[in-house]
Amino acid sequence: MARISIYTPEGQADAGAGATALAPAGSLADRRIAVLDNGKAGAAHLLERMAEGLARRSHGEYVGLHRKGSAATPCEADLLTSLASSADLILTGTAD
Repeated sequence: MARISIYTPEGQADAGAGATALAPAGSLADRRIAVLDNGKAGAAHLLERMAEGLARRSHGEYVGLHRKGSAATPCEADLLTSLASSADLILTGTAD
């Protein structure tokens, strides 16, 4: 009989891990920040609040939320082109 391994997704923090380097002060100043929503429940609200807060703290500009067709498909080429020309930073993610 084959051996089956089951892993927990909880993980453990590495107490010896160092801190993540911070971005230089002002590196997002005057940058345009957008959100790409994939349609998952709650993602738009969370990502939009994050983008607004990031823009406020970094003196950037939140330029809006854009929705792709489906969480199950890649982002449409015309939407990617539009995002690339209208934003310097795009926040996106996936979760339920």
